[in-house]
Amino acid sequence: MISPYKTLMVSPDSSDDTIKKAYKKLSMKHHPDKGGDKDKFQEITKAYEQIKTPEARGQYTRPQSNPFGGVHINTNNFSNLFKPTIKGFLSVTLQDLAEDKKHIVQLSTHIVEIDIPPTINDGDTIKYPQSNNTDLLITFRIVPDMNWERTGNDLTMNLDIDFWDLILGGSATVSNILKQQLNIIIPVKSEPGTKLRLKGHGLHTGDMYVRLNAVMPSEIPDAIINEIKRIKTK
Repeated sequence: MISPYKTLMVSPDSSDDTIKKAYKKLSMKHHPDKGGDKDKFQEITKAYEQIKTPEARGQYTRPQSNPFGGVHINTNNFSNLFKPTIKGFLSVTLQDLAEDKKHIVQLSTHIVEIDIPPTINDGDTIKYPQSNNTDLLITFRIVPDMNWERTGNDLTMNLDIDFWDLILGGSATVSNILKQQLNIIIPVKSEPGTKLRLKGHGLHTGDMYVRLNAVMPSEIPDAIINEIKRIKTK
C-alpha cells in the first residue's frame, strides 16, 4: 500500500496547513475537469482523508489492537456504523440532460460519477447511494436557456423566416439541442407561429418543435405592393 504521505509528497511531521496546501495543489493538477486522471485524483483524495488531522494521522500510524481478538472499533469512528448523508447542489443545462454520459461531481473531498436522468426538473433531488455507506443527495438546478423552451421532454425553438418563404414555402436547416444539423420543410402558405415537429429530437423520448416567426423584408418593390393592392380591391 502506498503511504498517504508519499502520495501527497509530504513528510510525517508536516503541519496540517502544509498537508492541506499539498492536497489542494495536487487535486487541482489532477482534477478530471481539468484533464487530469480520475484514479489519481481519487488516490490523492483518499490520502488526504487519512492524514488531514492529527487524529486521522494517529489512527493511520498507530492502529489499535483488540486484546479479545477480531476487529477493533475506534469510538472516534463510531458514526461510520450509521449511514451519513452528503448534500449538494448541481447546476445543469438542457444539453447536459440530452447527453448520455456520466457527470463528475465533487463535494468537499469526495468525487463521484453520476447519471443525470433527462426527465428531472428544476429543484428535483435525487439520492445516489455510495459504496462507502454514504448517501449522496443532489438537488438539481436547470440553467435557463434563452434558445429553448421546455415542456416536459419536448423542446421548442424559434426560427425567423422571411415573409415570402412563409407564403411560398421552402426549406431551412436548424440545430437540435445536441448541435446536430436537421433539415425542415416549410409548407406553402404557412402562418406566423406555425410549429413544425421533429420527432425524437427533444429530451429522452420527447420531440423538438420549430416555431416559425415571420420577418418582413427590408425592401418590397412597388410593383408587388401595387399588385397586392389590386388583388385586395377585387
